[in-house]
Amino acid sequence: MTNNLLARWYTGSGIYAHTWIDIKNNTHVKRDGIFLRTEGDKVFVETELFTKENEGKVKLVTSIIDKNGVEVACDKDKIKLEKEGLVKTELRIKNPNLWSVESPYLYTLKTELLVGKKVVDIVETKFGVRDIEWIAESGMWINGKNVKLQGVCNHQDAGALGAAVPYKILKFRVQQLKDMGVNAIRTAHNPQTPEFYDICDEVGMMVMDEIFDGWKKKAKNDYGAHHFDEWWKQDLTDWIKRDRNHPSIVIYSVGNETGGPIAKDLVATCNLLDPTRPVTSGHSGSDHMNVLGVNGGSEKKGSWKNWQ
Repeated sequence: MTNNLLARWYTGSGIYAHTWIDIKNNTHVKRDGIFLRTEGDKVFVETELFTKENEGKVKLVTSIIDKNGVEVACDKDKIKLEKEGLVKTELRIKNPNLWSVESPYLYTLKTELLVGKKVVDIVETKFGVRDIEWIAESGMWINGKNVKLQGVCNHQDAGALGAAVPYKILKFRVQQLKDMGVNAIRTAHNPQTPEFYDICDEVGMMVMDEIFDGWKKKAKNDYGAHHFDEWWKQDLTDWIKRDRNHPSIVIYSVGNETGGPIAKDLVATCNLLDPTRPVTSGHSGSDHMNVLGVNGGSEKKGSWKNWQ
């Protein structure tokens, strides 16, 4: 996913993150075609495959590697692949190390695709084992512990460095925020570069992953004015599929200052692509949000009296 969405604030126009070309064999794992979720000691994996050739049967080897490089679970599937295929795999980790803000332990899911005895694709996916539950009366629970979000909104750019932020500066900023007592970051108001989420996974920083500012025109040449109606579904799909394996992401936000009936379709698409995380928005006034978001009006004196 290329993050070059227009906005009414400084986003850093042009290419400001790493770009690459993936050269794949005719039979391969689809880009962002792996979706995993955990439940207790179980790991559920969905793998999307594609082939340009009539390969017949192929073998999919799915294994889990711990931080020390030890294989702790493995499953092998032989499937008939004609053009596209979806393989569902269930693995179990004995006494898993759990991911949390205090102890962000990461495993690696290794996906190997073989045609005959030849390995034609390998994909490695970092992930964390953690259970999240949202309860209206008490908020969010991670691994049975009630966790309060102590968060900040964070734009892509880093002051004089602009939006093309070097990795070590990005990591320094996230770690500095955590040292200050912050445990959650909202990506205001667009998806950040992939390295950002990797860093949050590693240091134990929770993320509200946000994709849009507004759904309508807010500035003369912003995304809402020119591109939203045509591109929201493709961009939202690419965003969810890119980010949904990160344990640091605990909730999605589909907008900042928003409004309109499109809210229903936005939430439904998110819930379809990733039913494991709730969806909110900065302030849409929509009953379709999984979690009500308040933004803008809450900055006015006495606004909370209306919510009691």
